[in-house]
Amino acid sequence: MLDQAGPRKQVSLGIALLAAGLVFLAFGYQGQNLWLILIGTILGGAGFSFTNPVSMAALSATPLVQRGMLAGVLPLASNFGTALSVALLTAGMCALMSRYLGSNPGATEAAALSSALSILAWITLVATLVTLPVALKLPKSTSDQTAPQAQAGPTPAAGK
Repeated sequence: MLDQAGPRKQVSLGIALLAAGLVFLAFGYQGQNLWLILIGTILGGAGFSFTNPVSMAALSATPLVQRGMLAGVLPLASNFGTALSVALLTAGMCALMSRYLGSNPGATEAAALSSALSILAWITLVATLVTLPVALKLPKSTSDQTAPQAQAGPTPAAGK
């Protein structure tokens, strides 16, 4: 898919699947429905995996002499970003849930989690709308950006 259409479609599909997963999770926790929670988890995981082509597109668009350095920096940046986002997400979810439970004394934790996931789904939707114009400007194919191939000239005959 990346070679045929470039990273735009995969990243857009990934963000849409992440948002859909959050919506299913929000309704699943509110209704305490295990099937909705399972569908939301699967959609979110699939969406996360569709956002990975960005790294491959960046690596293939980099000149050959710098690819080794970038191949080392990308996992570092990715792991740092993942750890930071999980920490911020956990802190935000705890803050939203405690605020919801504090203002609604009879509420359950599932209702608080549903409320927090609904807010996160809206944030994801806004982030998608903000970043979509940038995604549409990405190059269509990563093969157009690779280092130019050496021109093959006439080869000398074996016996001369």
